[in-house]
Amino acid sequence: MTAGLDRRDQAIDLVRGAALLTIFVNHVPGTVFEGFTHRNFGLSDATEIFVLLAGYAAAMAYGRGFQGDRGLALSLKSWSRAAQIYVAHLVCLLIAFAAVGFLSLRTGDPRFLSWVDLAPIFDDPTVALLGVMTLGHQPGYFNILPMYVVLMLALPGMLALGRRAPGWLLGLSLGLWLAANLWFLNLPNYPNDTSWFFNPLAWQLLFALGLLLRLERRRIAVWARACEGWAIPLAAGYLFLCLGMKLVGFAVEPDMLPLPFFIVGDDKTYLSLPRMLHVLALAYLATRGQFWQRIGTFAANHAPGRGMALLGRHGLSTFAVGSVLSILGQIAHFYTDGRILPDAIILGTGIVIMLGLAAMVEWQKRTLRRAAPAYPVSPG
Repeated sequence: MTAGLDRRDQAIDLVRGAALLTIFVNHVPGTVFEGFTHRNFGLSDATEIFVLLAGYAAAMAYGRGFQGDRGLALSLKSWSRAAQIYVAHLVCLLIAFAAVGFLSLRTGDPRFLSWVDLAPIFDDPTVALLGVMTLGHQPGYFNILPMYVVLMLALPGMLALGRRAPGWLLGLSLGLWLAANLWFLNLPNYPNDTSWFFNPLAWQLLFALGLLLRLERRRIAVWARACEGWAIPLAAGYLFLCLGMKLVGFAVEPDMLPLPFFIVGDDKTYLSLPRMLHVLALAYLATRGQFWQRIGTFAANHAPGRGMALLGRHGLSTFAVGSVLSILGQIAHFYTDGRILPDAIILGTGIVIMLGLAAMVEWQKRTLRRAAPAYPVSPG
């Protein structure tokens, strides 16, 4: 087992790593392998899992310090992490712009310049660059990290409230989600006259739920055990209902029921209730019995599990590289006409690169820890 990590940590890393790989596969649409990702068997997808566990992991990393007098230091650390995510997002976009520009020049095919809504940067660079820097212009498949930046900026306030009054955090977060859905509140895109694909005003609820699952874990565990008799069949029944709807291709339309669409529909931008309940049902069933413990054991004792956990432990690095690789993978898939073997090579190459990067980051961190002095070094 990796030093300093228990099996619960390993299980979280493994599931986060699996979510990152699933996002990568889904970001190269049209491959045969995309049909096997779990979004085809329910309402939620890997993004919901990633955000829920991001909240849980943030509470693990920062939550304990908010009990004492380290709140300011941990707030600065959280905002520093937001800055790192922001820089990673900009670097990914810069590489994507360069890649499609190079391919367009080499092939003489101007279609590359409009790939995944990259066209504004080539049509009007001055305006588009302002949009990129302010997170207003988010090309397709580059819209998760901006949401994560906002969540990390809000993290100190959420943690401070969650420590002192978890009920208030839940109530305010739920109220903001309702307001965003009822009045279509969202952050604007620029220069496009649209809004963010992942609305942080709505998605903050799932992040807050992840925080509370960690902060109130003992109380929630007691409640979960007390409710197992009816909660497990209810969660399993809901998952089977969602599976059946997916398999037959049934979707709730706005005019089918006299209820707000976000209560019964399947909307990703505003995180509709059915999508959120789906990922929460998955999380609840996964933590019942020995299943979660077995995930941790697999992550600790088997090479595929250790590799997946490594991806999850260094999620920012692997996600950023995966975003760029997904654009290259889309272009390669476009030229290979969606055949199985080329798709396997494209996705397999990307996964190997992501694993190699995660291993390199892990080695670098271990090397730095071993090289660090055992006592403080006085300045000068």
